[in-house]
Amino acid sequence: MVILVVEDTPAVMECLVAGLELAGHEVVEATTAAEAFEALDFVGSDLGGVICDGLLPFRPGHGVAIWGAEVATHARKRGVPAVVLSARDDIVAHCRLEGLPTLLKPAGIPEILKALGAPCVTG
Repeated sequence: MVILVVEDTPAVMECLVAGLELAGHEVVEATTAAEAFEALDFVGSDLGGVICDGLLPFRPGHGVAIWGAEVATHARKRGVPAVVLSARDDIVAHCRLEGLPTLLKPAGIPEILKALGAPCVTG
């Protein structure tokens, strides 16, 4: 399954990508909301899920941030399962009020994949 990971912290991105690949998934990376929206349009029907950070820069070098919930909602409207990850209680609460699957960081790969409804295949 192809999974889009949207995360602006390099160390977190690295851990997510490594774990997802070990679980048998192909990963497409985005570090901003703009990249995520572009990837959603480009990858299209091949995309099996989206894992999105709770708060993202819209574009590199801009102070404007958007809620990861916007990216997740956009994905879900396209029929793509999405889960939001955040270390901030306020973002988790907001996303849950919006009806989005949301996990508090740190979350393990099996927990994230379960929230997406994706298989966790290990070697």
